[in-house]
Amino acid sequence: MPTLTSLRTEMHKFLCSSLFALAVSMPAHAIVYDFDHQVWGNTSIALNNAAGRQTFVEITENLATPANDVLFKFTNAIPPGNTDPYGDAAIKYVYFDTGNFTDLISGIAMWEQSAGVLMTIPGARPTMQLGNSFDTYFTEDFSAGLGLGYPADKHVNGINPGEHLVLNVTLGAGKTFTDLLQALNVGRDANETVARTGLRISEIVHRIWGGQADDDHAAFVHANALTLQITSMSATPSTLLDNATSQLAVVASDLESGPLPLSYQWTVVSGGGELNDATSATPIYTPADIVGTQNVTLHVVVSDGANSTSGTLNLVVNDANAPIPNQPPQISALNAAPMTLLDTGTSQLAVTAADPDNGPDALSYQWTIISGGGVLDYPNSAMPSYTPADVVGTQSVTLRVEVSDGAATVNGDLTLLVQDANPPPLGPELLAEDFSSGSFAGWTVHDEGTPAPSKWRIISGQLTQQSSISDSGGTADLARRGTYLSYDEGLGWTDYRLKLTALTTTLDDDTWGVMFRVRDANNYYRLTWDMQRKQRRLVKNEGGVFTLLAADSVPYVQNKAYQVEIVAQGSQLEVWIDGVRIFQVTDAKHANGTIAFHNWLQNATFFDDVQVNAIE
Repeated sequence: MPTLTSLRTEMHKFLCSSLFALAVSMPAHAIVYDFDHQVWGNTSIALNNAAGRQTFVEITENLATPANDVLFKFTNAIPPGNTDPYGDAAIKYVYFDTGNFTDLISGIAMWEQSAGVLMTIPGARPTMQLGNSFDTYFTEDFSAGLGLGYPADKHVNGINPGEHLVLNVTLGAGKTFTDLLQALNVGRDANETVARTGLRISEIVHRIWGGQADDDHAAFVHANALTLQITSMSATPSTLLDNATSQLAVVASDLESGPLPLSYQWTVVSGGGELNDATSATPIYTPADIVGTQNVTLHVVVSDGANSTSGTLNLVVNDANAPIPNQPPQISALNAAPMTLLDTGTSQLAVTAADPDNGPDALSYQWTIISGGGVLDYPNSAMPSYTPADVVGTQSVTLRVEVSDGAATVNGDLTLLVQDANPPPLGPELLAEDFSSGSFAGWTVHDEGTPAPSKWRIISGQLTQQSSISDSGGTADLARRGTYLSYDEGLGWTDYRLKLTALTTTLDDDTWGVMFRVRDANNYYRLTWDMQRKQRRLVKNEGGVFTLLAADSVPYVQNKAYQVEIVAQGSQLEVWIDGVRIFQVTDAKHANGTIAFHNWLQNATFFDDVQVNAIE
């Protein structure tokens, strides 16, 4: 086998290894390089260890980057458990000698490493550890490792047994993966008389056996490509029933033809079953009769008469006679007639459902009222009736039905609107404004934040504010002083009902609000709604001190027209959104005051159809 690359090792005791078959998990199209002999000091020693390979490197194209990069995965397979008090054998440094191919590599970078690996990219080094006394013909063009010297306590945090390091190597301009492999194949001058030959790789391995400390010796290891490699393995299908079969296939390549044609030997490692021809490259696997689910491991050894390599396939076998899993019921229709009703009426509910596998039990039903109150008759039937509770204004009601077959349950929701059949009569009209005049005369702008002035405008008959004004407080600050527009003639209003339309847009997602019982800049109630921070708040400003009265974590929806209603009657304060009461509090601090519209960091909410009526 030709010598291709080199690996450098520092050890306390010498460890040899012969070129044996290697079974590793390789990326697609990976080339594996192994190390077939070492030199200790300046003395070359052939590896001969039945334990197999101790370290190896896998090389594959990096398809995850736009550049022409190549991944080098260095793995430490030296058995752990040596007697060295300072730890197991570890790969401490990795070096690249580009040889005559000086423009092949432009740089290296860390790509991925095991949790215990602490190596970095120190850059090119003038000489190897120990003065490179064992190979004067190796030049360290690129390197990765722990640093320029050994750790003070001689404890190695490099690639320990069972760990790996992946370096991303960026090729020079115009260079390809094929160019890199060709440079590797040039190898090393066997007579060690030529300084610059092909691309070679070396490692420093510390304390390869343990025992007595011996920092003055090192081992130099030459690397060879595993000319016999498995390029692909497959099982079709990889998941099958125990009364079916799977077609296996292994494809191998032999860069240097061995003394014999390729041979194959399959074995069932675990999970049972049999192969129709264990010596074929494409045998058929028949699983054993199982109960439940069984994981199966298959192993193949490929040999050319001189070398061998191996690979593993994992299959999943399921019981063909296992009980068929229960299929849940399916709801095909969910209705309420009517969907909008008075609080003195009823609505007929109905759910249509089917059970695909009719079991294990007949379908059963369970209706519940999720929100909004009211009563259900026969809640265990498919068609109950709903009677709402007495409401004020309009109330949204959510009803849920659960359908079960005894093993699985599905559910569906219905939303109804319940209206007050006897609404209190509206008192005298205090304000009706749709801004169709194009003017907001009679309203006053108050800018409390920066940058001022604000930009209150009427656009297409709707009021809006087009600047992002805010105070210096944080997003958690209740004050949220920005800008507001107040109605001049409402300071004497006491008990009233305010209705308006607030239209959100996609242009902004911060805070808009409505103020009521506004006496001055430091005394009022205010509703605010913030989409970005998912905040709805009802606050009180008393003498410049803000108090939270009610809140929830609901964002508004952009490009939606909301119907906002605020009722202030004595100490009772209510906030309604789209007919649903979201806040109800008692506070008697502010008994009178006008209304206003509020913005904080918001420049794209429209207000329209403002109506204020007294409550008598």
